[in-house]
Amino acid sequence: MRKEKRKIVSFYELGPGWQKKAVDNLGEEEAMQTSYLEPLPEATPMKHRLTNLSECIAVTPADNDGANGVISISKNSAMLLRIDDKFESADVWYI
Repeated sequence: MRKEKRKIVSFYELGPGWQKKAVDNLGEEEAMQTSYLEPLPEATPMKHRLTNLSECIAVTPADNDGANGVISISKNSAMLLRIDDKFESADVWYI
Protein backbone atom coordinates (compact mmCIF):
# COMPACT_ATOMS: atom_id res chain seq x y z
CA MET A 1 0.00 0.00 0.00
CA ARG A 2 1.50 3.32 -1.12
CA LYS A 3 0.98 6.47 0.97
CA GLU A 4 1.60 10.12 0.08
CA LYS A 5 0.70 13.65 1.19
CA ARG A 6 -1.08 15.79 -1.41
CA LYS A 7 -2.13 19.44 -1.37
CA ILE A 8 -5.79 20.28 -2.06
CA VAL A 9 -6.12 22.97 -4.74
CA SER A 10 -8.87 24.90 -6.49
CA PHE A 11 -9.48 24.96 -10.23
CA TYR A 12 -7.64 28.28 -10.44
CA GLU A 13 -4.48 26.80 -8.90
CA LEU A 14 -4.22 24.16 -11.64
CA GLY A 15 -2.03 24.74 -14.68
CA PRO A 16 -3.69 25.42 -18.06
CA GLY A 17 -3.45 21.80 -19.24
CA TRP A 18 -5.00 20.51 -16.03
CA GLN A 19 -7.75 23.15 -16.19
CA LYS A 20 -8.63 21.98 -19.70
CA LYS A 21 -8.75 18.38 -18.49
CA ALA A 22 -11.01 19.40 -15.59
CA VAL A 23 -13.41 21.19 -17.95
CA ASP A 24 -13.38 18.24 -20.36
CA ASN A 25 -14.20 15.86 -17.48
CA LEU A 26 -16.79 17.90 -15.59
CA GLY A 27 -17.98 20.79 -17.74
CA GLU A 28 -16.91 24.37 -17.16
CA GLU A 29 -19.21 25.36 -14.30
CA GLU A 30 -18.66 22.25 -12.18
CA ALA A 31 -14.92 22.18 -12.89
CA MET A 32 -14.53 25.73 -11.59
CA GLN A 33 -16.37 24.92 -8.35
CA THR A 34 -14.56 21.66 -7.56
CA SER A 35 -11.45 21.07 -5.44
CA TYR A 36 -8.71 18.71 -6.61
CA LEU A 37 -5.72 16.82 -5.32
CA GLU A 38 -2.73 18.68 -6.69
CA PRO A 39 -1.24 16.70 -9.58
CA LEU A 40 2.13 15.13 -8.90
CA PRO A 41 5.04 17.03 -10.48
CA GLU A 42 5.82 14.20 -12.91
CA ALA A 43 2.17 13.82 -13.98
CA THR A 44 0.92 15.19 -17.31
CA PRO A 45 -2.68 15.95 -18.31
CA MET A 46 -2.46 13.70 -21.37
CA LYS A 47 -1.35 10.58 -19.46
CA HIS A 48 -2.60 10.93 -15.89
CA ARG A 49 -5.84 11.23 -13.99
CA LEU A 50 -6.91 14.47 -12.34
CA THR A 51 -8.46 13.58 -8.99
CA ASN A 52 -11.39 15.80 -8.14
CA LEU A 53 -12.81 15.69 -4.65
CA SER A 54 -16.42 15.73 -5.85
CA GLU A 55 -15.87 11.96 -6.29
CA CYS A 56 -14.93 11.57 -2.61
CA ILE A 57 -17.33 9.67 -0.36
CA ALA A 58 -17.16 10.56 3.32
CA VAL A 59 -16.43 7.71 5.71
CA THR A 60 -16.35 7.59 9.48
CA PRO A 61 -12.77 7.25 10.70
CA ALA A 62 -12.29 3.87 12.32
CA ASP A 63 -9.23 1.68 12.34
CA ASN A 64 -8.19 2.80 8.83
CA ASP A 65 -5.51 5.27 10.05
CA GLY A 66 -8.15 7.99 10.44
CA ALA A 67 -9.21 8.16 6.81
CA ASN A 68 -12.33 10.28 6.39
CA GLY A 69 -12.91 9.82 2.65
CA VAL A 70 -12.61 7.30 -0.15
CA ILE A 71 -12.44 7.64 -3.95
CA SER A 72 -12.95 4.63 -6.19
CA ILE A 73 -10.28 4.20 -8.87
CA SER A 74 -11.38 0.93 -10.45
CA LYS A 75 -13.26 -2.26 -9.60
CA ASN A 76 -10.49 -3.41 -7.29
CA SER A 77 -8.64 -0.27 -6.19
CA ALA A 78 -9.37 2.94 -4.33
CA MET A 79 -7.83 5.91 -2.59
CA LEU A 80 -8.34 6.39 1.14
CA LEU A 81 -7.99 10.03 2.17
CA ARG A 82 -7.45 11.73 5.51
CA ILE A 83 -8.36 15.34 4.69
CA ASP A 84 -7.15 17.87 7.26
CA ASP A 85 -9.53 20.13 9.17
CA LYS A 86 -8.53 23.21 7.13
CA PHE A 87 -9.17 21.40 3.81
CA GLU A 88 -5.62 22.24 2.66
CA SER A 89 -4.07 18.79 2.29
CA ALA A 90 -4.79 15.09 2.39
CA ASP A 91 -2.89 11.97 3.30
CA VAL A 92 -3.63 9.50 0.51
CA TRP A 93 -3.34 5.70 0.60
CA TYR A 94 -3.75 3.64 -2.56
CA ILE A 95 -5.41 0.33 -1.75
